[in-house]
Amino acid sequence: MTSAAKKILEDALALSEEERESLANALLTSLGGMPQDVEQAWADEAVRRLEREARGETKAIPWEEAKRQIRERFGFE
Repeated sequence: MTSAAKKILEDALALSEEERESLANALLTSLGGMPQDVEQAWADEAVRRLEREARGETKAIPWEEAKRQIRERFGFE
């Protein structure tokens, strides 16, 4: 990674979560979006997760709780 790219990354990481998400989406779009096979794999995974929840095998939790658990588990922020 060039020093210019490292500086951009450093600046991007200082943005809010919402701004980083928007930036990431814009960068992915500029690359032509997600490859079709990756997009299909995510769609298939979403269906599997919905089916597991419908069968009572898993339970959904609010996004804020999921983020809290991720941060706690991996030591973020």
